[in-house]
Amino acid sequence: MTIQEVFSLSVYHGYIFQILVSEALFLKQFQRRNYFWLRILLGLPIFVFLAIVLPNIVAHFVSGFFSLIIFLLSLALCVFLFKNRFTHILFYCISAQFVQNLSYHIENMIYLPLQDHFSQLGWFFFSLGNMAVVYTICFFVYIYRMKPLEKIKINTGYVVTMAVVTAAFIYVIQYLFMYYNLSQIWLTHLPMALCCIFALYIQNGFVNYRNAQEENRELEYFLHQERKQYEMTKENIAVLNMKAHDLKHHINRFQNLTGYDKEEIQDISKVVEEYETMVDCGNKEMNIILTKIQYECQREKIAFTSMVEGSKMGFLRTPDMISIYSNVLDNAFEAEKRIVEKGKRFISINVHSHGSFLITHVENYCNLPLHFEEGLPVTTKEDKDFHGLGLKSVRYVVSKYQGNINIFQKDNLFVVDILLPMNRQQQNLKEKQQ
Repeated sequence: MTIQEVFSLSVYHGYIFQILVSEALFLKQFQRRNYFWLRILLGLPIFVFLAIVLPNIVAHFVSGFFSLIIFLLSLALCVFLFKNRFTHILFYCISAQFVQNLSYHIENMIYLPLQDHFSQLGWFFFSLGNMAVVYTICFFVYIYRMKPLEKIKINTGYVVTMAVVTAAFIYVIQYLFMYYNLSQIWLTHLPMALCCIFALYIQNGFVNYRNAQEENRELEYFLHQERKQYEMTKENIAVLNMKAHDLKHHINRFQNLTGYDKEEIQDISKVVEEYETMVDCGNKEMNIILTKIQYECQREKIAFTSMVEGSKMGFLRTPDMISIYSNVLDNAFEAEKRIVEKGKRFISINVHSHGSFLITHVENYCNLPLHFEEGLPVTTKEDKDFHGLGLKSVRYVVSKYQGNINIFQKDNLFVVDILLPMNRQQQNLKEKQQ
């Protein structure tokens, strides 16, 4: 093998540029290592050099591994540049490989029947144009919508299996295409293009499925913590009511003694009565939720009004009721605490039945413009992973009852409207789950 053969360039080396651009489409998903641009300056020339030389050397002894070697080198380059877990990098590179192959097969489906009408230069520009169109479509349809893998626990076995299947399916098939000269038959590229589309669909569906699994797991943990907090609140309110009741008796005794400021004692008595009074809406679980938020609003000087038909809420399981109403009211309370003008702070809740539906309307003052994603406001708290689950858990529970939730901002008001069916089917669901 001569030096000239080692460094010779062929049309097959165009795969170097194609796979690099395809992998670059996933930059949004990659996490760069320190000294990223220095790594680019060092790694890219080495990759290009090896991607030219190694396939030529291997092809001199055995054919069919040209593209595979370039892909493995590009994978090594990505590992050198990015700090994602190896399985995640492999996942993205496999997806990039599908995108590149899809572009290649679509190009041949169009080019082969018309190749007599193309010059070499015309074919070159057609190839670039085809790649630009296919890559752009794949980016906006598939890559741009892809959820980050860092928060999703992807099974390593799945990624490795996908890599092996990809190598066996794409590279072995390509070898057979070249060996039997099938690549010159345009019709053979159609099933290959469809397979690439199907593979991308499977990849995307898998990511969305695992993302939904992780989100539901987080929500279930969040709901479990809410139930524990509810039990603690219930005990605390019971103790507080008992202490307030005892304290009221002591105050009554002091009022009959001389030497005490009666007006001051009356003021203290009014405060104690506020904490002795428990909301009674006709549902003992909802009483705890409303009493808690009432205490908190009193402390923060927030006007709180409630009109709740608790007797109509019996079809809701206690954990679900806690999740819906504690989260909605806590979200409103957190928002009102940040309002500087205390005279504008208010929260109102109205829960009533209409026909076979339970209708909930909650609103609070909000003068800050909010950004909504997927129908939910983006949390302003630093701990977005945890605090962002509040209204998500509400939507999650409402969906279990085949209900609807609508969250919006209008005229300095933040509004949550919830519609829950109260049919017998939901009652049976509650009894079954209990």
